[in-house]
Amino acid sequence: MLHSLKNPVRPRVAIAAMMLASIWTGVASCSPGAALTLGISQHRFTVNGKPLFLLGISYYAGVGAPWAFVQQDLTDMQRYGINWIRVWATWDAFGHDVSAVDREGRAREPFLNALDRLIAECDKRGIVVDVTLSRGALLPTFAAHRRAVVTLASYLARHRNWYMDLANERDIRDDRYVSLDELKELAAAARSANPKLLITASGGFDRTTLETLLLSVRLDFVCPHLPRDPTAPQATEATTRTFQEWMREIGRVVPIHYQEPFRRGYTAWQPTAADYWADLRAAIAGGAASWCFHNGSQRSAPGERPRRSFDLRERRLFDQLDSEEMKAVAGFRAIVAPRTGAGLHALLGNQAIVRQRVPSFHQDTVWGRNGATVPYGCGFGGSAGPVGHDRGISRNSAADVEIKRYQQIARLAAATGRRAAWGVRTGNPG
Repeated sequence: MLHSLKNPVRPRVAIAAMMLASIWTGVASCSPGAALTLGISQHRFTVNGKPLFLLGISYYAGVGAPWAFVQQDLTDMQRYGINWIRVWATWDAFGHDVSAVDREGRAREPFLNALDRLIAECDKRGIVVDVTLSRGALLPTFAAHRRAVVTLASYLARHRNWYMDLANERDIRDDRYVSLDELKELAAAARSANPKLLITASGGFDRTTLETLLLSVRLDFVCPHLPRDPTAPQATEATTRTFQEWMREIGRVVPIHYQEPFRRGYTAWQPTAADYWADLRAAIAGGAASWCFHNGSQRSAPGERPRRSFDLRERRLFDQLDSEEMKAVAGFRAIVAPRTGAGLHALLGNQAIVRQRVPSFHQDTVWGRNGATVPYGCGFGGSAGPVGHDRGISRNSAADVEIKRYQQIARLAAATGRRAAWGVRTGNPG
């Protein structure tokens, strides 16, 4: 049953007794402007100590983008609930090398400074940054690769909102290949240069390799790259659960980080918004800690345009995404927020909503409407946009809850043309 905010349901117990006195700002778990510290708690990421599902987007050539493009793109990312980006420190595409390190692994300006500036701006906006390295033409030797790891880990040490992918797709037997022994040395070099830095390495693995990655290399989390075909969304949940089972058997559980799923323009298969949404839902259902909206050049088109995140010199990313991709992006928050407790950060900015928890209630509960969510039963009605997983508060719970500042939500609803409502459902919220 729904009630107008002018007539909110009153709790049966004192609100003060239930209040955790904590602020939940949703997308990045902290207010913009506050320094972020990325961490890990078992199979989940944390930001400033609070669990956070990372919803990301590829921004590969971001180091070489005009600053005005970067700022506009980051603003759009915040608007759509995106809280991390993947940027490459070794990127040379379409005749333009924007690598932050040279072929010997040393600092390469002005791009290393541009990377530092980008990470700092993301820190202000509550966004996590993936900095990726890759063996190959730009880092042709192990010595150069190791030096690049140390260069980045040292130069960017003042930031805590980033992590390093030591070696993209390290298992592929071409120029990208990095052996497990080499990877272990790279990990040790990164930790020596910056002990607080979280590190990973992306690619495929079987159970035996996973055990080595977790117990010998000691990666902080794993980044499996899964197949890119029409069956991918249907396989993601089961694959994720298999990885979880392997880690429990091995005796060390870490986050599963999906940084490079399928994309449009890669093969003849052109994923739709429904494909992206299904894959994201499957990753969450399987227990993954993150998921990325991957994008890149249109391989079959003249000049491979649009090039999307692969080339950001002439057009910013959100001006290169096609209508199907924009439709997908617009629906992500409604999928992620109800399952992670994310709130109204992107809509409210610095104005936080007080989040209250009933200890006896078995999960956080939100209403998700039109891509926006409000904790515990207060939400937006209407038919436009994606509808999230709606669930009200049970009267059979040990206590009712009331959201403070509901007038603020009403104002926001009025400003965005949505109907604000206070929701209570009877029965067991299974």
